[in-house]
Amino acid sequence: MDIKARAAQEDLAFLRDLVESSKDAPIPGGGIFLAGGLLYAGQTSFHFCQAMGWLAPPVALSLFVSIAPTVVFMIILIRSLQDQRKNTASGVARRALDAGFSAAGMCNTVLALAFGWVAIQQKDFYIWLLYPMVVFALQGAAWQIAFQLQRRRWMGVISVGWFASAIGLGLTLKTLGYGLIVVLSLLLLMALPGALMLRAEKRTSTV
Repeated sequence: MDIKARAAQEDLAFLRDLVESSKDAPIPGGGIFLAGGLLYAGQTSFHFCQAMGWLAPPVALSLFVSIAPTVVFMIILIRSLQDQRKNTASGVARRALDAGFSAAGMCNTVLALAFGWVAIQQKDFYIWLLYPMVVFALQGAAWQIAFQLQRRRWMGVISVGWFASAIGLGLTLKTLGYGLIVVLSLLLLMALPGALMLRAEKRTSTV
């Protein structure tokens, strides 16, 4: 009987921790989202202007813009992950948020390698253009988890925005509208939430 009572108490403690911590648990990685959104929005804007004929940069500059954002982002990502390891997540909700966004990030990396390899093998750039659709859908799923945990309306809006953008990319594939959707999505659905997340993290750390 004591074992059953202890198990029941542990279950109640788990549920109480989930409910009480889910509302105020800050979403980790705000700096990563902000940096990624700005860097890749800038990169996509550059190539968008090239496609429109508004820019005619030398090959060296085009190559630099194609590579530099990823290099800078990886540096920021590594440093941010190192900082997160120092600040061990506490609370069930915080750990759930960590797990959801980390899993989405891992999927993005694996899919980038898979789509990139197939695109190179088939020598078809349009295969690579399918990759952002999957990434956007995964981001929508991650934000849906955050919304379910914290019930903040803006998180639900971000989730729906990612899903809608993924569909929009499919509808505009091989058109200039594709690039426009990518840029706006990265700014409004990644960089802007990243700034909000970073602000929440800093506010929590000072409390």
